[in-house]
Amino acid sequence: MRKSYYIISEGIGIGIQWALFRYQQTYLGVGLVPLTREFSYVFLGIVSGKSGLSILLWIAGAVLLIIALFLTIIAAIGKTEKYRRHSAVCTFSCGLLFTGSVLVQYGLTLNGPSGLALPVGIPLILIVGGYLYWLQYRPGDPEDEPGAAEDDTS
Repeated sequence: MRKSYYIISEGIGIGIQWALFRYQQTYLGVGLVPLTREFSYVFLGIVSGKSGLSILLWIAGAVLLIIALFLTIIAAIGKTEKYRRHSAVCTFSCGLLFTGSVLVQYGLTLNGPSGLALPVGIPLILIVGGYLYWLQYRPGDPEDEPGAAEDDTS
């Protein structure tokens, strides 16, 4: 669902990054890097600076995406609106974190010394999260009016 294409600086490699892993091809070979390995790189100090911050933002976004999925499942099973609202907020926030991750790594133009990025799926996540939020909090919705939940028997 969420993916971002990228070209590594000077064209030494290309890749696709999904929420939980990335696939890349470089002159050193082909690799599939799970998010857990990315975290260990940051934790062990192998990756630091803006690349480390970018990875941490990505991990936070992935965690929120997983939480949003579980909240959606819980809401579907229990028919609970509260969980749908939280899922919408988590989904949109996840999109913001993914956006921040790409911007930290590649800059505002998505093209810099680190290479070039084309975040294809991030706008989709932001649109879906915003739409889900809008569905829950539509202005003028009778359920949002004060006293709408009260039983009017007079």
